[in-house]
Amino acid sequence: MVHCKTKAIVIDNKPVSANKNRVVLFTENFGKINVFLTGYGKAVNHWAGAFDAANILEISCRKKGSFYTVTGWDILCFYPDKNLAEFLLKQVMLEATNEVLPLNERNKNLFRWLEWALKNVSMKGICVYFARLIYNGGFFNFSNEVLKKLLTGDFMRFIKDESPDNLRAMLNQEIGVIEDFTGQPVKSYEMFGKKPWTSA
Repeated sequence: MVHCKTKAIVIDNKPVSANKNRVVLFTENFGKINVFLTGYGKAVNHWAGAFDAANILEISCRKKGSFYTVTGWDILCFYPDKNLAEFLLKQVMLEATNEVLPLNERNKNLFRWLEWALKNVSMKGICVYFARLIYNGGFFNFSNEVLKKLLTGDFMRFIKDESPDNLRAMLNQEIGVIEDFTGQPVKSYEMFGKKPWTSA
């Protein structure tokens, strides 16, 4: 059994019983992992919202094979949602990340890009992050010039003056690539698509 610490982004948290939640973490050192946290059904919740989706934590854990037990945590970043559109945009990023990433495959570079995107929630930010998710997932189409430009060091200049409609079209294209790869819809994007997004 190994004791370790790592930064982690909470990408999903759902109940599996009256007293237990399954939490999916994208960790800097171990990639995507599942942990099961008990105590959610009690009057006093021991976890106190620390493992809510999109929180960025430093966790202490015991690792035995591919099993992880959380022994402690500190909340590093928590960004309250400014509006419903921002909340939905975060959900789209987290759901797509959960669907694409395999378990236990470390990817520090992608971890840092998701951390950046959650700190800079915008249509531009999600377009840039999804280009990297697609590229790191190994299903990037190198004939796609738009996505290629989003992978360059000059990506912000490339999309600086893009209109909201063009950004939406870019995001639609990326979502299509992700859904083709996973074989299922990004459900949170369907809800996001019904909301106007005016902040680029």
